[in-house]
Amino acid sequence: MYRQIRVNSAHTRFQKILFRNKDGELCDYELDTVTFGVNCEPFLAIRILQQLPQDIRGQYPLASDIISNFMYVDDVLAGTHTKRSAVLAIEELRLALESAGFPLRKWTSNERKLLQEVPKEHLISADFLELEEAIAPVRSLSIPRLELCGAVLLTELAALVISEMPPHVYETFYWTDSTIVLAWLSRPACTWTTFVANRVAKVEQCTDGSKWGHVRSEDNPADLASRAVSPQELKDSALWWRGPAWLHLKQEQCPSELWFHPKTELEQRPVKCHTVAVPSAVEILERFSAFDRALRVLAYVFRFVKSCRRKGVASSVELTAAGLSEVQERLIVLTQKNEFPAEYKVLSNKQPVPPASAISNLNPFLDGNGVLRARGRLQASEMLSYDEKHPIILPARCRFAELQVLFIHRISLNGGNQLMIRLIRFKFWIPKLKMMVNRTIHSCRVCVIHKKRLQTQLMGNLPRARSTFSRPFTHTGVDFAGPFDVKSYVATSDLTTEKFLVRSTSPKDSSPPRSSLSTPTSAPSLVRTSVSILPTAAVLIGSEQKRFDVRVLVDPSCPVSRIHVSLVKALNLTVTGVGNERLCTTEIRSKTSRMSKQLLMLVDEQMDPKVQDMFHNMTLADDRLFHPALVSAVLGADVYADLMLPGIIASQDDLPMAKNSKLGWILSGRGSLPKICKYSSCKGGRMFMPNS
Repeated sequence: MYRQIRVNSAHTRFQKILFRNKDGELCDYELDTVTFGVNCEPFLAIRILQQLPQDIRGQYPLASDIISNFMYVDDVLAGTHTKRSAVLAIEELRLALESAGFPLRKWTSNERKLLQEVPKEHLISADFLELEEAIAPVRSLSIPRLELCGAVLLTELAALVISEMPPHVYETFYWTDSTIVLAWLSRPACTWTTFVANRVAKVEQCTDGSKWGHVRSEDNPADLASRAVSPQELKDSALWWRGPAWLHLKQEQCPSELWFHPKTELEQRPVKCHTVAVPSAVEILERFSAFDRALRVLAYVFRFVKSCRRKGVASSVELTAAGLSEVQERLIVLTQKNEFPAEYKVLSNKQPVPPASAISNLNPFLDGNGVLRARGRLQASEMLSYDEKHPIILPARCRFAELQVLFIHRISLNGGNQLMIRLIRFKFWIPKLKMMVNRTIHSCRVCVIHKKRLQTQLMGNLPRARSTFSRPFTHTGVDFAGPFDVKSYVATSDLTTEKFLVRSTSPKDSSPPRSSLSTPTSAPSLVRTSVSILPTAAVLIGSEQKRFDVRVLVDPSCPVSRIHVSLVKALNLTVTGVGNERLCTTEIRSKTSRMSKQLLMLVDEQMDPKVQDMFHNMTLADDRLFHPALVSAVLGADVYADLMLPGIIASQDDLPMAKNSKLGWILSGRGSLPKICKYSSCKGGRMFMPNS
């Protein structure tokens, strides 16, 4: 086709090629027609075909219409309603395209007589316009399903025919004589079983459900082909050639029974109803693995519920200690109602608990908030809190108790059995608590990893007198008594005098041993004066606005760092309540290094008088070692590992043990007061110890 289109002579110079002439010489040639490989070749070909119908419209009107609407590049697909018009169209189309240099080849038609005038070399051997009869599937199907397959075939045929028709807007209607198919098409595809749903969905993609109508069997031309109708009857049948009488009417003029939509339950998908029970707050705890996270999530949930019920909007985004305590109390009540329903019911009605109850021996009662507590026998105690006097009863096998035990194990820094049981029984009474604690510890990976056999102390070498053969009583020594610790307070130091009563004999001494506390000559005393030194350090504690130079006690046996309540008030620190405990955050800085650390410390309000009585007039190991002072804070096990550095000097020669830390060398233990004064020196706030 491209080679049949001539290019303007002014543009042929842009299509030059090198080719040999008859003599074999290379020459320049200009191509006069459209050439393959040029970017503009499709445009030039289509533009020629669009211009040709306009040029031949007056001479060949049928060919002009066919070329404009029924030609795709170099292929023509058209048809007519009569043989005469078809022959005329073939003749005009052949002459029109030949006048433009486009001779037609490969003719075919579903009517053989139309191609008699076409040369045989211009015909194709196969006909592609043969319609095949739709064959039912091999597997037997029900009549309604076959009718539905016919509706799908009608939809596909209509879509194919409409796509080949001139581009106009057509109003299309679809007819079927199956009321079941109409019922299937009138409802969504998801209503029916898989076979019907797939085909209904395919019909809905291509057609509008409102355009489907019902045709009765007596008005259906397709039924004539399935009946015993003679050819003469078909020839004279108006129904066969023109359809029912109402087919040519508008939709508004058609009988109303054509557009009804019946209903059916055939092939309807069974409806499956799933009931879901809303879990209670206690069952929701199964979704959490940490007690503190569960409290915070449920606190936000309860806050949202209150806001929706217009019971007040929270003033701040952060959760408060009161809000967390309220959530914990609600969870406790729900757990008790769920685990002790009979006991809770009779106590709510102010009736005694049945003797057969598992908690009857605890003499339970309900407090003002509806919490089930054990009465106990410690009501007269003035030192215990209300929770210690009347602990909250929790069942052994409930998620709340499991999370609570796991939470205590974590905040106690993987505490042992006795520590966890003591902390839990500050507030709760859980039956079989020891078993729960053991199960929690055994399932803790950290505890399993760090669990190992304790190392034993190697015994020292025996002295020569005890390891050498000698005559009996050659070397003897008897400890009559001791040591006796005699404490005396000299100046501001706690001095302890250790006295031993020893009787030594030798072969020359034949006098019998004697002992007397009042006679120094018979029992000479070996006196050593020692000082009790606590592991303390001088640090700066506070914030950027205010800091104090205080002494802190470094005690790894304390699970959580603590701070004196008076120091909290002096520094104006913010205190947050979590349950019955009060916490604050502060910064601690070393005076001997650049060490600085933010700590979360526990404020103990009942610590004030006890601390003063315990540490008053005690000698502390810092730059003011022999000056009396109070301990204002305790650095516990939570920061002990971060503070300590490699380096330790064992206790020797009446000197205390020294440990290296980020705060400097920390002295602890007992040592001789004169030697400490002799060998220790304070330089720049750092304690130096001798090597031996």
